[in-house]
Amino acid sequence: MRSRKAIVASSFALALALVVPAASASSSKATSGKPIAKLSIAITTSGADSVDPAYGGSALDMETTTPLLTYTPRIHARIGRIVPGLATAVPQPTNHGKTYVFHLKPGIKYSNGKAILASDFRHAIERLYLANDYPTGKFSLVVGAAAFAKARKGHIAGIIPNNAARTITFKLTAPMPTFNALMAQYFTAPEPGNTAAAQNDHLPSTGPMMATQFTASQGYTLVKNPYYQPNAALPASNVTKVVATVVSDPNVALAQTLSGTYDYDDENVPVDQLATVLSKNRSQLVAVPLAETNMFSLNVTKPPFDKLQVRQAVNYAIDRAAMAKLAGGLQLPTENILPPTESSYVKITSYPYDLAKAKSLVQAAGAGGAKVTVLASSDPTSQPQAVYLVNQLNAIGLDAKVNVVPSNTFFGVPSVPSTDPESSWYPWNELIPDASDWIGQLFDGRLINDQHNEDWSMFNVPSINTAISAAEVLPLGKARDAAWAALDKKLVVDYAAVVPYGNPVQIAVFSSRINARCYTQFVSGAVLLSNLCAK
Repeated sequence: MRSRKAIVASSFALALALVVPAASASSSKATSGKPIAKLSIAITTSGADSVDPAYGGSALDMETTTPLLTYTPRIHARIGRIVPGLATAVPQPTNHGKTYVFHLKPGIKYSNGKAILASDFRHAIERLYLANDYPTGKFSLVVGAAAFAKARKGHIAGIIPNNAARTITFKLTAPMPTFNALMAQYFTAPEPGNTAAAQNDHLPSTGPMMATQFTASQGYTLVKNPYYQPNAALPASNVTKVVATVVSDPNVALAQTLSGTYDYDDENVPVDQLATVLSKNRSQLVAVPLAETNMFSLNVTKPPFDKLQVRQAVNYAIDRAAMAKLAGGLQLPTENILPPTESSYVKITSYPYDLAKAKSLVQAAGAGGAKVTVLASSDPTSQPQAVYLVNQLNAIGLDAKVNVVPSNTFFGVPSVPSTDPESSWYPWNELIPDASDWIGQLFDGRLINDQHNEDWSMFNVPSINTAISAAEVLPLGKARDAAWAALDKKLVVDYAAVVPYGNPVQIAVFSSRINARCYTQFVSGAVLLSNLCAK
């Protein structure tokens, strides 16, 4: 992460032991507290990406959208349960798990007072395809989705809205046990049927808050949505107004939050300030394990990573414990793609740090001196880890360099195959709490596309694609978990398709007037701003 002074390697343990927990370790409900008239927050540029769900993905989008279903908030990293959002109930599938029928609640409206139609949900999903947004791969089992992706006109045959009956029916080609979880994601929230495919940062809201001002990479203002219907997951906003400002210097954001200029700092604590903050300000902090894995991609279509031995060499060449220290201890070493929060997680221990073995593998592959560019974001979470990797690659006989690009444009580089380098910093946090959101989304080669590609390793092995399809239709439970665990191991050990190295922890920082015990998260891990409360 950021440049650091000497910090004990046990900072992670200290954080979990000393920091005030969100709600409580045994509670399943968020702590209630005094309402907040104005909440001022410091955010990174990625926190002001877009009000448009087809182009965004930050807390901003989740505060302003309500899908058919929704998750109760994460509390102390525990996954919530699925409850009705804009639908009247969580449907049970029929037709052997291949048909879902949702009934809309009466009187639901956008923040502009206009009625929400059943057809607006179909339009939102079709618009994801027209915007070439990555969640489209999640709809691959919907009848007609593949045809619509190619034609880019007409409608998806398997999404059948009935505006008069206020129902929307989904027909699938095969059972999808995670379909209700998919329909609880922010990007499935309705959008007016006349919304064009181009990015639109003036969409009306369906969530507890609505945007009254937005400037990309600078900030935004949210106020209560007067037409919001509270549900079992999200009550009416406890915050009247949110003013978010991009603060590019994390040290400034931290100092101004601790002093009360801001009420919440959306960036993690700078590593070189962690020990001081833990000792002096722990009542203003919350330590939150994230359902996230930080990795480096290995582009299998480009030398030298088109050779298995070289990809294996990279995994042996890194000391994951040392990389955790670079993060001030706020990162748990891992060799898995799946994070420990997943029910299908089985710890992989196949790559002990062995520089000599890594060197011999490079030599055996005839790859000595091969040039490698490692792409990093200017995000302080990324750059030091990329520099470390480059040093290790050079130590095993490759000719590596780091290329740092601004954080607000970073993801657009590796997600386009023509600009995807040999290796890239590869962070991933889940939307759907299921292994399919990791392995299915990142390593199914059939999902590789030209503009919003998430398979940065360009990994496309037919047998793996087939195994992913088989795992996706298994019922939730032990057999499904075992299938995903086997794929996790095969991708990391047998194919060395990627270099997982850490599961991060977020230290949320609040001003002294905020009750840290009100901290909850959306299922994605983003802070639920509208649930925050004052002391």
